[in-house]
Amino acid sequence: MTTTFTLALKAPLPLPAEGVTSVAFKAHINSLVPFLEQDLVNYDFMEEGLYATWTARQDGMRISDLAGTDPEKVKLDKQKADQTITSPEHETKIADLKKKRNSQLAKFIQLIVVSCHYTEHTDIAQLSTSFGWVIKYLEGHYNIQSKGAHFMNVAKISYKKGTLPQTFYKQFRAAFHDNLRKKGDTLLHKNSIKLQEDESLNSSFESTIVLWTLEKIDPRLPARVAKLYGHQMTGDKTLIDLQSTIFQDVPSILLELDDGEQRSTLGATNLDDEDETHLNYGGGENRNQRYKRNPSTRARGYNKTYTNNNNRNQDRKSGSGPRKSFCRMCKLAGSTPSVYNSHEIGECRMLTKSDLGSIVKLNTLEEDDGEKVEKPDRFYEPGWDDEEEAGDDGGSR
Repeated sequence: MTTTFTLALKAPLPLPAEGVTSVAFKAHINSLVPFLEQDLVNYDFMEEGLYATWTARQDGMRISDLAGTDPEKVKLDKQKADQTITSPEHETKIADLKKKRNSQLAKFIQLIVVSCHYTEHTDIAQLSTSFGWVIKYLEGHYNIQSKGAHFMNVAKISYKKGTLPQTFYKQFRAAFHDNLRKKGDTLLHKNSIKLQEDESLNSSFESTIVLWTLEKIDPRLPARVAKLYGHQMTGDKTLIDLQSTIFQDVPSILLELDDGEQRSTLGATNLDDEDETHLNYGGGENRNQRYKRNPSTRARGYNKTYTNNNNRNQDRKSGSGPRKSFCRMCKLAGSTPSVYNSHEIGECRMLTKSDLGSIVKLNTLEEDDGEKVEKPDRFYEPGWDDEEEAGDDGGSR
C-alpha cells in the first residue's frame, strides 16, 4: 500500500502597520492564496466560487441563501423530490447546511485576518463581503491603489540609496502593471470602446520603463548606458532585452561616474592652487615629466622641476622598453584598470600639490656633507608594473 505525504504550507507572516509597497503586497497575496487553497472548501469563497460574495457580518449571517448549484443542496433537493425525506426534514437539513457554509466562511475569513496587521482585524472580519473586497481594503490602507488618480503616484516613486537596481526596477514596473486596464473596461479616449481582453505591456512600453528607471536611479545613467550598450541594440534587440545585464552593472557604472567626477574636481582644485608649492604640476608643461634640482629655489625637497619619465626608466633598466603607466593611488582607491593604467601617480589628480611635495621630499635625501643619496627606486617611481611589483616584494603585495 502506497502512502502519500503532503507538505502543508505555512501561513504568510502578518503585514506590518505601514510601509508596504505594491511589490511587497503582491508577494504577500501570492503567498496567501496558495495557503488558502490547501483546503478545497476555501475554493467556494475565492473569486468565481459558489460563495465568492457574501453579506457583511454586522448585518447578520454572511450567507443567508444557499447557492442553487451547491452540491449538498442539490442532493437534498433531489431527496425531497424523490420523497426519501419529508419537507420538515428537508428544511432542517437545509438550515444545518446553511450554518455549515457560514462556519466554513468564518474560518476562511479568519485565515485572512491573521495574515493582516492586528489593527485591521475587526474591519475585515465584520465588514468584508468578498476576497476582492479584502484586497482593495488593504490596498487603500497602505495607499497602493493603482486605478484612476492613483496612477499619478507613479511619479512619486523614488530610488533609495542601497536598494538593488533590479529590485527598484521591478517595483517601478509593478506600478505600471497595476494600472493596466481589464477586459470589459471602457476606453473613453477611443470612442468608448470596450476592451475585449486584458491589457499587457508591449515591448516599447517595457523599454520606456527601463529608461525611466535608469533616470530615477541617477540622471547620468541613460547617457552612460547608451554609450556602453548602444551598439548592442541593433536588429530585434532592444533596451528591455538588455535590462537584466544593465541593472547588474549599474553599481559599477555609478562608481566609475563618481570616480571620474572626483578626479575632475580634484584636478580643477589642484590647477587653481598655484601658490601652494613650487612644483610644476599640470599647466602648460608636459605631464609626463619628473623633477630635478632647481638652483634658484632653496626649499629642501621643493626645488625640483621635471625630467622625462622614459629617460629615467632607461637609466634604471638598460635596454628595456618604455615603462607601463600605473597609479598606485587609483588602484588602491578601487578604480578600474583603464583608470589606474592611464597615468603615473605623479600625474594623479587625486593628489594635491602638498601631497606631491611630500613625495618629492622622500625622493632625495641630503647628508651632512652635502652629498646626494638616492632613495630606492620605488620612492622615486611611486607607481609600479607587474614585473617590478614581483621583484620588490617577493612576487606578491
